[in-house]
Amino acid sequence: MSFDQAEAYSRRLPYLARVNVPRGLLSIEHDLPSRDITVLAPTATLVGHDDMSPALVTLLLSNTYDILKTYSHLQKAHQFPSGENLDFPLQADAEIYLNDGPSFLHRHLPFWTAVWVGRFVKIVIPLLVILIPVFTYVPAIKNFALRLKLSRVYEELKAVEKNASNLNMEIENYQKIADIERRVDNIKVSALDAKELYDLKGHVANVRVRLNLYSAANQTPAMFKNDE
Repeated sequence: MSFDQAEAYSRRLPYLARVNVPRGLLSIEHDLPSRDITVLAPTATLVGHDDMSPALVTLLLSNTYDILKTYSHLQKAHQFPSGENLDFPLQADAEIYLNDGPSFLHRHLPFWTAVWVGRFVKIVIPLLVILIPVFTYVPAIKNFALRLKLSRVYEELKAVEKNASNLNMEIENYQKIADIERRVDNIKVSALDAKELYDLKGHVANVRVRLNLYSAANQTPAMFKNDE
C-alpha cells in the first residue's frame, strides 16, 4: 500500500519513516512490486533493563548488525542500529558501541574470553593507578624513617662528644656511648642503606676514641721524689 502523505506522517510522527520501494525490488522475476510505492515503516526499539550487563549489550548489538543485513535493500547502509529518535535513554555501552563499533577485544577474541579479559582490565587498571604511586613513595618514606632514627642517634652522639672533656661526666659518657653502640648494632637496614649505618658506626667509634684520649689525658701519674 502506497501512502501519498508518507512524508507528512514521518514529519509529524518521528517513530515513522518514509521508505521508497522501487519497482521489482522484492522480485525482479515476478515484478514485485509492479510499481514504485512509498510506505511507512515504524522504528523498532530494542529495550533492556537498567542492570543489563555491558557484555550482553555488546552481544545483542553485534547480533543486531547481522540481522539487519537482511534488510539492506530497504534501508541505507549502516543506517541501523541507531541511537536516534528513542523513547528511552540510550545505554552508555550501547552508545560507545554505536559510535566506535566493537572493542579490540571483541574483534579478536571469543565473546566470553573478551568479557573476562575486559573485566580483568577494568579491575587491574584502577588498582595500578592506586598502587604505583604507593610503591613509588614507600622507599622514600622508609628512607625518611631511617634517617629520622639515625638523626636521633647523632643528637645523642653530639651531646657525648660535647661533654667528652668534662672529667666529672666521664662515667656517664662511657655509659651513653656503650648504650649508643648497643642500639646501633641492633639497627637492621637493607643493602641500599648499609652505607648510612656504617657511617654512623664509624662516627660512634670516633667519639669513643675521643673519650679514651680525654680520659688518658686527665689521668695524672704519681710523682715520687727520692730524698738524699
